[in-house]
Amino acid sequence: MKGSLPTGESLFPLTVWLLEGQKLRLALEAPIAAGPLDREAPPAAGDVNQGMYIHLDAAVDASGNALEIRERPGAECAQILASLARDHLSSQRKVVEIACRARGRYFLRNGSFGRAAP
Repeated sequence: MKGSLPTGESLFPLTVWLLEGQKLRLALEAPIAAGPLDREAPPAAGDVNQGMYIHLDAAVDASGNALEIRERPGAECAQILASLARDHLSSQRKVVEIACRARGRYFLRNGSFGRAAP
């Protein structure tokens, strides 16, 4: 995904497609996880981030016209960013910052999801 780094620190998207007639159309692509491109080991049991630096949740409301990207309990952006020292893990910090900026509510308007309220 755009924003991933050549050193392997990667962003993983939520992709939402809408069916219009008989064609699929991209309605939203937003990073909901940041982590290594290649994991050396499976995630530890109980790891809320599933082996990623951060893994956000996405939920569509019952109407299908809005969705929210939010932090998981126990894996808040502020906490994770604080643990990544600015100098020591700056590439990891960069992709986590990008993913964390995707938090918020998105609304369906004119065939795509955006942050502007309807």
